Amino acid sequence: MVIEDMLKNKPEIKLDTLSDEVYFSMDLRELITIMEELGVQNRSWMNRNLEKTIVWVLVDKDGEIIEESDRSIIPTYREVREQAKKEDRQLYMFVRSPDEYRDVTYFLDAEYVDSIAMILSRDSDDFFPYLDPIEMIRTINAQSGLTNKLKEKCAVGKLYQLKPLFEPGNEKEGGHNYGSTVVNIDNAWMSGHDQLIHIASQNIHLVHARGSKVSGERSGSKNCTRFERLHRFDDPILDIFDTYRFYSERFEIKPNLVLFGSRKEFDSGLEQRFSLEKYRTF
Repeated sequence: MVIEDMLKNKPEIKLDTLSDEVYFSMDLRELITIMEELGVQNRSWMNRNLEKTIVWVLVDKDGEIIEESDRSIIPTYREVREQAKKEDRQLYMFVRSPDEYRDVTYFLDAEYVDSIAMILSRDSDDFFPYLDPIEMIRTINAQSGLTNKLKEKCAVGKLYQLKPLFEPGNEKEGGHNYGSTVVNIDNAWMSGHDQLIHIASQNIHLVHARGSKVSGERSGSKNCTRFERLHRFDDPILDIFDTYRFYSERFEIKPNLVLFGSRKEFDSGLEQRFSLEKYRTF
């Protein structure tokens, strides 16, 4: 609780104080505009000081948090001013836009952090080491809508965790191991052609020797180049980067790879591995 109180009282909020006379006499539409603009200006402050599930927050003119909620039902600005009049103090409501929710986890080589930070409009310090810092892979949570911006500059790979093709216990065995991680990489070729690179977890020759097919062959996969993961690391993310680097030295492939996947699947426990003050984001 002490740490949380210190965070909430950090003097980083940007709030140009109005006089009580102006605040309470201002046209509601003008006041709404001011609150919305202040919400945008204080987005970083909200990220640092609010739990990731918080949808909206009320602050007074000194920047003290009066109320916060994770409920999707948001008070109207009129209700906020009515509450302010009742309590005889200025109140401002900041609302997190659902479009800004950081629903995707990105992974990249440490050497590209500065350039990727510019594309994502984030600070380089917002990127954390993935697993052991010596591996030189960095990670960050951001909006899925930014992926298209990354594709303009980088090779971008979408991560998937494969599931068995059949239910456990079925007489027909599943086609691959539960949870194996694969990736489809777009915009990877230096030549610019649109063929995907698919880095798989299965050895295609062993699968064919058993008389079966690898994932994608059954239904007809997109035109792609397929590489098997080298399996030199226990972690699939590190292994995919290792595999990509290995083949990029042998083919005309862009070196600046960015991987991304659903935060729910690929970011388990990340926030607990870093300090509360540094990783107060949503």
